[in-house]
Amino acid sequence: MSSSSEHEYLENMGRPNWPGPVSLNTFLYPEPDTEVDVFLVVVRGQAPRIGTLTPHDQHWMFQWTIGTTKADTKLPVLRRLQIVQEKNLMGQGDLNHLTNWGAVTVVGEKLSPDDDQVNILLKSMTPEQRKEFETISNGTRVRKPDGNWNCQDWCKTVLETAVESGVLTQPEVDQAVRSADEVEIRPYTH
Repeated sequence: MSSSSEHEYLENMGRPNWPGPVSLNTFLYPEPDTEVDVFLVVVRGQAPRIGTLTPHDQHWMFQWTIGTTKADTKLPVLRRLQIVQEKNLMGQGDLNHLTNWGAVTVVGEKLSPDDDQVNILLKSMTPEQRKEFETISNGTRVRKPDGNWNCQDWCKTVLETAVESGVLTQPEVDQAVRSADEVEIRPYTH
């Protein structure tokens, strides 16, 4: 892996000059005080009608379930760590870089059996391990666009740092990354 001095990073984690994403109230949805399964998630890309999409184009992130909504629907409430490409609120299109907003708590969707999301277990983490993992994620910088570096590289950096800090082991990370790399693109459908 290249040292960080060889790359240019965005200031302020790439956060634009507007409010970040809404995160659910931690009073209503607190972190469980028990071990919870933490996942590396691959959001499967769909092959385009024209052109190509590779496994490197699929979105990776981390998440774990902290509860369910209080409503009748009982949707999962998730703690999510990721970098995203924001829509340009000051103009058209997307911003030309990725953003690390830090950890957010969101309501997940009910997923179908052929869902577009593949959850790969990293390990069951204690509250202390999750807090450390979140701290690592929140502090992992975002590189300036270079046409190649993306969310997968960011996730790998988070995982490497988690190994260095003792939150994860190298075999746990190697297995998860290998599994994520093998997630196939969804075929084109019209």
